Amino acid sequence: MLFGQNKSIDNFFEKSDTFFKHYVSNGLVDYDAIYSDKTEINELIKIISGINIDELNDPVTKKAFLINAYNLYVINEIAKRKNVNSPESIPGFFNYIKHRIGNNEYSLDEIEKQLLFKEYQDARLHFVLVCAAISCPEIVNHAYKPYKLDSVLNAKAVSTLNDTKHVKVNNQTKTIYLSKIFDWYADDFSKNGKSVIDFINTYRKNKLDKNYSIEYMPYNWSLNKLSKQSTIDLQNLSPSALLPVGESEIKIFNNLYTQTSYYNSETEKIEQGNRSNFLTSIIAATYGLNSSINLGIDAWFRSSSEISEASSPFSLFGFNANRQRTAISRIGPRIKFVPFNSGVLNNVSVQSSFLIPTVSNLSGKDKYFYLDDDAYLFINQFLYDVTLKNDISLYVEFAVWMKLNRDNLFDNINYNVPLKFFVNYYATHKLTLYAMNEFNFGFNSFNNSYFNQTGFGAKYLLLQNLELEGLITKFLFGKNSGAGTTFNLGIRIIY
Repeated sequence: MLFGQNKSIDNFFEKSDTFFKHYVSNGLVDYDAIYSDKTEINELIKIISGINIDELNDPVTKKAFLINAYNLYVINEIAKRKNVNSPESIPGFFNYIKHRIGNNEYSLDEIEKQLLFKEYQDARLHFVLVCAAISCPEIVNHAYKPYKLDSVLNAKAVSTLNDTKHVKVNNQTKTIYLSKIFDWYADDFSKNGKSVIDFINTYRKNKLDKNYSIEYMPYNWSLNKLSKQSTIDLQNLSPSALLPVGESEIKIFNNLYTQTSYYNSETEKIEQGNRSNFLTSIIAATYGLNSSINLGIDAWFRSSSEISEASSPFSLFGFNANRQRTAISRIGPRIKFVPFNSGVLNNVSVQSSFLIPTVSNLSGKDKYFYLDDDAYLFINQFLYDVTLKNDISLYVEFAVWMKLNRDNLFDNINYNVPLKFFVNYYATHKLTLYAMNEFNFGFNSFNNSYFNQTGFGAKYLLLQNLELEGLITKFLFGKNSGAGTTFNLGIRIIY
């Protein structure tokens, strides 16, 4: 039995070392690659589950084993899921979800506090136990092995405590900025009558002045994810997901709506005797400010025309119809945020936009051809997605559109309440096929309206950071609404 245990632990260190070398680079983890092929991580979890730590007689071997086991369980828990932006978005990530080691199960907090700190009282462990967040000390691309473990821990302490990400000094203001780790675990760093600064100075090249004031830097809980543009997974780019910190997106979505008939107040389909076309091109720029907030700006380009019924709807792009009007009609700011960091609603995001008209008389009243509603637009969207199977997901969007009177904001406010459902099938890592359905209800002081549209679309990752999207929809029924068809083309660039 002892021979078998020693063989398993040696096998664990070797396979762990290979795993970290394979999936860790520059302190970041390639979770997408692990999700796509779980063979290695599953084998390591199986080995961990079979190790009885009470039979590890060498305390250094046990210590090294538990460090690696902790980091592997962190990675495994993230890689089980899609669309994870932060470990905090997984309910009970540190204190509730259990992980098997030998005959017992432990949460991550219990592995850290009961199995490691209680026995070893070693504050350097805070620099090697990685919580999957950007502000954690960087994860290394090798396993921690018993051989020379103490010198390896010292080296990690030196590299961490001389990194401005964790310790920063402003000599002009005489202020030391420390990672929140030193606030949360101050007792671990200040034993035997020494202060936190004393501990840090043990490993610092440039010693800290103990007379300086101390402040703690904000902790960035964004996922320490290695993003490879060549392997962007469309499942991680759902509309409800936020951009990672520091990443930017440009999206151009073109919607051409064309109709030769409409639904009247009795829900009857009426032929109108000509063709109406409406083109809306939305240019949206977005930036990932932090793990919970994206900021953006939108500009709307609109063109509308009336032509003969027999004409092609795409003739609008000639911009030469007698009854046609074209303009950049609206521009405004947008914010997207995650209101819940845990629980069943952790996949919910909220997006709000306020769009300001840029030209006068959009409705064309008494003078011009109709282009758009002559109003401010305040749009609030509630976005949610859930994975149904590994390659199928459901995305739901509920929104409230408020059209505010341009002359008197709160006079005769018009409301639209769209509810959209998208079922996505991830055919490959580059190709997504989807079906959509929308119910849209309109309310104002004059009459109410509604319509239903359904359609099919696809997204394809054409280049490393360039995604194309195509969608065709049909308006199936309605009241006081159009009875047309839409042709949609989207272009998305992430950098």
